[in-house]
Amino acid sequence: MVVQVFKKHPKKACILAIVGAYSAPGLLYLTPSGAYYVADREHRPMQTQKKYQQVIAAMKREILEGNLEPGAPFMTDMVAVRRYGVSRITVRRAFDQLVREGCLSRTRGRGTVVRAHPGQGEYLFAFLGQSLVRNGIEPSLIMGIEGCLVRHESSLILCNTENSPRRTTKYVQRLIRMGVDGVIFIPLLDSPDINAGIAETLLKARIPCVAVSRAIPGLEARISTVLPDNYDGGRQVMKHLLSLGHRRIAFYRELPVEFCTSLAVRRRAYIEALKEAGIEPDSELDTNVPSNPGLLRLKRWMSLPDPPTAIFAADDTAAQRALQAAETLRIRVPEDLSIAGFDDLSSNPTSVPLTSIHVEHTRVGETAAMHLLHLAQESEHPVMEDTILPVSLVIRQSTGINPRMRHAAQTAT
Repeated sequence: MVVQVFKKHPKKACILAIVGAYSAPGLLYLTPSGAYYVADREHRPMQTQKKYQQVIAAMKREILEGNLEPGAPFMTDMVAVRRYGVSRITVRRAFDQLVREGCLSRTRGRGTVVRAHPGQGEYLFAFLGQSLVRNGIEPSLIMGIEGCLVRHESSLILCNTENSPRRTTKYVQRLIRMGVDGVIFIPLLDSPDINAGIAETLLKARIPCVAVSRAIPGLEARISTVLPDNYDGGRQVMKHLLSLGHRRIAFYRELPVEFCTSLAVRRRAYIEALKEAGIEPDSELDTNVPSNPGLLRLKRWMSLPDPPTAIFAADDTAAQRALQAAETLRIRVPEDLSIAGFDDLSSNPTSVPLTSIHVEHTRVGETAAMHLLHLAQESEHPVMEDTILPVSLVIRQSTGINPRMRHAAQTAT
């Protein structure tokens, strides 16, 4: 069959081509996955197709030529019966096929809506991130999500919330109107009530969501979650620092723990490790003062009668600020102060190679995408899945032996 392309219509996201193998010249609607239907020059389905196939072709033309955006309401069964002059059984067969192809979505309470233009994939999902390319973990998360969805011929919408509740709410409302099949969501660094409200809005619209990196308290049974093992990671950091002889260990964070469940879990690991080592946690070394940046915090800590010899930073961004503060104050790392982080972000280079907990964020994203695919496929009886992925400690030059032990050894010799 010889196909000669003669027109490309950007709004239709398809190619119109002359088909010479049929008894009469026709138009072939093509997509990356192949032909959808043949029509005559008046865009009417040719009589080489069965009735339900002609209805499918006509409906796809309605979507493409009617400029119907994802989320727009589509015709009802009875409207289709009258418009195409076929039985209701034929119409339902056509609708079922378009749902399987990902063109339409049919949900009780929402009716039939356009889900994606023909050829755009099986499912249409969205990712609600907070800073996308600027956040060290989000590019890796997106890479994992996208890689999984590409293999399953599905599409992804990226939404940059900038950690703003108002902006996030607008995105959610728009995604509901578009009729997306699911949302992967990094909970905002804000109060649990705000995150719960955002998730509830999606759930009321019967849109499944998966939380990544942080959980949403109170909704554990209603949404799936994919997290790194924050507790084990915190324990690994503390075991490492304690093994180097450190007893005065500070926990450096830049947010209230109630704003971030992962932060709260890492802090719990820090406190429990100290207690198990027979060390009473010092509240002075475990405080959160958002208006007190790394430089002032470290300066205050180092002016204490018994200053810390090590810092467990809640994430690599905090660790980077602690390293910068130490450099400004001319505190040598690790000779005078050890610093360890969490996330192992290669995108955040530091002056001293940072000891950190390695998190496979690409795998977190891929796992979240698989959960969302399962939820979309089992929309009538969804099964929530919670996954905690293993982490590992990567030891580099930012941690060393307790300087007091080293000084004591030198004095003894």
